[in-house]
Amino acid sequence: MKEDQRKANIESGLANSSKVDLQWFVSQQTSAGSEWLKAIPKIPEYTMDDADFQVALQRRLHLPLSCIPPHTHCNCNRVLVDPYGHHFATGCRVGGYRTETHDCLKDKLARMFTIGEFRAVKEDKTIFAAALENDRHRPDIVIKNPEELRWKEKGREMLIDVSLTCPIEGSQSCNLVAPANLNIDVAREKKASAAKQRYREKKNKYQDLIRQYQEANNGANARTFSVVPFIFETSGLVHEEALDLLDRLADQCHELKKFHKDNMKIYFRRVLSVSLQTNIARSIRLRASTLAGSGDTRRQSLPAQTRSAINEGQDPLLVSAGPARP
Repeated sequence: MKEDQRKANIESGLANSSKVDLQWFVSQQTSAGSEWLKAIPKIPEYTMDDADFQVALQRRLHLPLSCIPPHTHCNCNRVLVDPYGHHFATGCRVGGYRTETHDCLKDKLARMFTIGEFRAVKEDKTIFAAALENDRHRPDIVIKNPEELRWKEKGREMLIDVSLTCPIEGSQSCNLVAPANLNIDVAREKKASAAKQRYREKKNKYQDLIRQYQEANNGANARTFSVVPFIFETSGLVHEEALDLLDRLADQCHELKKFHKDNMKIYFRRVLSVSLQTNIARSIRLRASTLAGSGDTRRQSLPAQTRSAINEGQDPLLVSAGPARP
């Protein structure tokens, strides 16, 4: 009875939301989207500092962020910044914060493959260069020995391209819009549409590139590739094919090292979920702080332990960022 009432309250809340809010809330209705909330901060990979956690929670509820002062204009295109931080998360190129989020996810994912004893090479600039002399494409991760993943698309090497997208249109211009005919049913039908669109774009890009590579080789001794666009929506949603890949990686870890299969699946999802929300929240905080006139506080605003890790050349997101939240 209580569960029925809870579901009824959710449906009522969604029905009374604005179209933009509805699109955001429905995008979060996936198990992967809320993994960061389930992560008990007993290990560094599950830990968020208080300021990042506050921003992430406000974002989840789609509340105006307290770290973004009213009437803030971004100096990337002089637009009035949306109060939810969507522009800073995916629409703003200034400061490299968006790239930092991407790179952290890439690094986390590459480390995960090494647990399963896969050879993961990051940003291999030579992948197509032997046949395409002027090509500088570099997949985020190349798995040199993907056979044990038993992937549906065959290839001697697996190309993984990590990408983030916003489930709401207009993050670059800060003019957030939702389809005019949007209601609960339409929103659920369109759930993950941003991730699916980015997935198709990445697939088409690499299929065209591989075709050029094979033509340049005249089919002789050409390397073969499988392509996996690893797509996140900033709400936390992860494309279904990326989740399938993580599950296969967990299966391999179980077969090879006897790790508990379900525990590995949960661990992989939560590490990526915490990393995504931490980096987006931090990007928003630091970008807003810079525009407010306090300069680039990329390091100064971080906890002392994290600053020390950066100075020593360690990965700051593998070091506990202050006291664990209760």
